[in-house]
Amino acid sequence: MCGIAGYIRPSPEAARPDLDRMVETLSHRGPDGSGVYTADGVGLGHRRLAVLDLTSAGHQPMASADGRLVVTYNGEIYNYLELRAELEAGGAVFRSHTDTEVILAGYRAWGDACVRRFNGMWAFALWDDERRRLFCARDRFGAKPFVYGLGPGRLFVFASEPKAVLAALPEARRPDFTTLKAFLVHGRMMGGTRTFYTGLRQLPAAHTLVVDQAGLTLARYWQYPAIESGADHGSEARRDEAFLALLLDAVRLRNRSDVEVGTTVSGGLDSSVIAAAFRHQFPDLRHRSYSATFRGAGYDETAYLEAVVDAYQLSLTKVPQDGTGVVESLARLVHHLDSPAISPAVVPMHRVMTAARADGIKVLFDGQGADELLGGYDSHFQPRALHGLARAALAAPDPARLRALAQGLMGLSRRDLAPLARYLLPALHGPYRRLLGIDSALTPELRAVASDPDEQPSRLYTDPLAHALHQAHAYAILPGLLHYGDAVSMASSVECRLPFLDYRLVEFCFRLPASDKIGPDGTKAILRRASQGLLIDKVRCRRWKNGFNTPIRDWLLADPQLPALLGEEAVRRHRVFRPEALCGRAGLARLTTLPQTHLLRWVSTLLWLAVCIG
Repeated sequence: MCGIAGYIRPSPEAARPDLDRMVETLSHRGPDGSGVYTADGVGLGHRRLAVLDLTSAGHQPMASADGRLVVTYNGEIYNYLELRAELEAGGAVFRSHTDTEVILAGYRAWGDACVRRFNGMWAFALWDDERRRLFCARDRFGAKPFVYGLGPGRLFVFASEPKAVLAALPEARRPDFTTLKAFLVHGRMMGGTRTFYTGLRQLPAAHTLVVDQAGLTLARYWQYPAIESGADHGSEARRDEAFLALLLDAVRLRNRSDVEVGTTVSGGLDSSVIAAAFRHQFPDLRHRSYSATFRGAGYDETAYLEAVVDAYQLSLTKVPQDGTGVVESLARLVHHLDSPAISPAVVPMHRVMTAARADGIKVLFDGQGADELLGGYDSHFQPRALHGLARAALAAPDPARLRALAQGLMGLSRRDLAPLARYLLPALHGPYRRLLGIDSALTPELRAVASDPDEQPSRLYTDPLAHALHQAHAYAILPGLLHYGDAVSMASSVECRLPFLDYRLVEFCFRLPASDKIGPDGTKAILRRASQGLLIDKVRCRRWKNGFNTPIRDWLLADPQLPALLGEEAVRRHRVFRPEALCGRAGLARLTTLPQTHLLRWVSTLLWLAVCIG
């Protein structure tokens, strides 16, 4: 895991000082070394976090033996050993034990199609001197970032983070109102090409980008699988067996490392099954784990966490969480995010990563991606089923349907009411925002901004659940979680590995019937069935999901630094919030009425404007 940067400058003037600044900006991503390559209009830079082949042979930018190819790369190609053996059989000769060199050899052997062979997470830029082209690629789900901007004279600048690109293109430091509106009003962020800066774009997940004399050429190399009508999924037992085999192999591949690997655990289903799979695959390896712990009803999962620790002999470090200095912590994190914060988990996650790095841990397993893959949210379960039932009852009312709907409504717990309102009564969404004053607090300029139709994914699935999961996985939820997961972990120089994002597992799960995701016993049905005997029943049979929940609303409102964010001059300058709606005592009173999600959006947006825009 590393930081990358570079440029293509057709004009002859040197840009080495810009490149040096860009590389230095990314020092937190790679404390183990740095390097640059420059030649005739091209510059590549790198910061290294050494995980594979810790010797100098792994330094980057890395050139091929003949000097034709040079790559700067961030990520991990987990199947690099298998690809290396295949390439060696074809005559390739390797000088290191890195996956980086496999990218160079793979490009030479397979051209741009090499990325289809890679299983992992990556963002890289490869200069082909013979063809005078820069070949850039990002992994299938966008776990690793790639941001770029265009300057005068056909200048192309790229990096792992916007702040590094801005070191060379300071004129791009302007807020993108389309992205801000989508974030503040709907909680969406960065699922396509946009960033929070109007002058910067990101390479979309599952895409390549070629920069040459012809300009910029963007191409998709992977797509979510189609569901064949009437496809034979095999028996339930066979599906469970295949699912578990893929999950175990995803964990096996992601354990390839020349440094110690640990895990994050919470007592929830996703992280616990990864800990169980790790112990099953590698019973003799030391297994250090880290968990954020909270006090208070609705947050404390100690009973489940301790059961997992005991069952799999984990060496656990608990990282207690409180609200001390939360505004200051959030300000530091939006600097690393280069965006407002989409999730209240950013603060506790950063504290966990910091604790792991203090112990010398560079690599941690994490359970991110399972909810969006297997229908793990409340909105995918009872409210969605009731939504369909209600529509049918209203369209053709009869006593049986209305009776079933009434029984379903009476069976809802209070925690289900909010998602039910969203799915059963979507017409309430606008009035709900108006009641809270969410829309009225935004400037007319921001409210008038239209959404970008290019940022909306095509509808690949007619099945409602498959469509909802595709939206969550490709656009609505997962891109934002991956963005903050990468930025927050790399702020502490820690690499997070995500078995549930193994593309083989994703393709398999998107072809499964809906009953394998939401079944009679709850969400993630196939994960619960397949892990029987591997995962302890206390966790496997949990019926409710707590998630990485935090009391950040209480923390923020209690922080004495919060009122300082509501200065009228700064709010007026950025033209996002109306000063009369947000500043002073009236603004502070308005903040206290917001639910946690909107409060975090507003506060982190104010911090981003102050820290990153200025």
